[in-house]
Amino acid sequence: MSEEIKDVTAEETEAVTESAEETAAAAEATEAVEEAPSTAEEAAETEDAAAEEAPAEEAPAEEPAPETKAAKSASKGKAAPKKKKQQTAGQPRKQFKAPKTVDEEAVTTSARAMFVRIAPRKVKIVCDLVRGKDYTTAIGLLRATPKAASKIVEKLVVSAAANAADRYGINVTETYVSATQADPGPILKRMMPRAQGRGFRINKRTSHVTVSVTEIK
Repeated sequence: MSEEIKDVTAEETEAVTESAEETAAAAEATEAVEEAPSTAEEAAETEDAAAEEAPAEEAPAEEPAPETKAAKSASKGKAAPKKKKQQTAGQPRKQFKAPKTVDEEAVTTSARAMFVRIAPRKVKIVCDLVRGKDYTTAIGLLRATPKAASKIVEKLVVSAAANAADRYGINVTETYVSATQADPGPILKRMMPRAQGRGFRINKRTSHVTVSVTEIK
């Protein structure tokens, strides 16, 4: 009997030990499952911290845009040059108005033709036509005017503007006719025979023509 009791006691002890081991193993498995998500969260936090601490990759430096003339002049303290408006086709050109008095600081050049075989009265008509007109307008009017003095005055306007361009480097289109003058020269006296031995006098007049052009300010 005592041997049977010992065998039963030994078996019960082994069963209790096995059940205790199984319970401990189950508890460990549960703890491992609970620790797994916390371990994953810690790994994610570690990666984020490493990404923040790592230096950001430097972006390629962009090449600076080339500076324009306006930007260069502005950097030097000069005012940017104004762009001239281009005249479109069909748009009427702005009419130039000559100042009432000639600016003393403006450059003025002149050209003179002496002993021209034409009466001063005829030259003055053409001179009055172009006085106060800009170079381009004056040349256009003279070429379109059917007068004997037109070619003479046109040559003088071109010559005076060329003098301004040659001596002072002024653009001829930036000048205007500031003064024109036709003075009488010597008179050539001729005679026309008439009836009964008489003769009528013929005066062949000459002129000294002067044209001045001034820079447009």
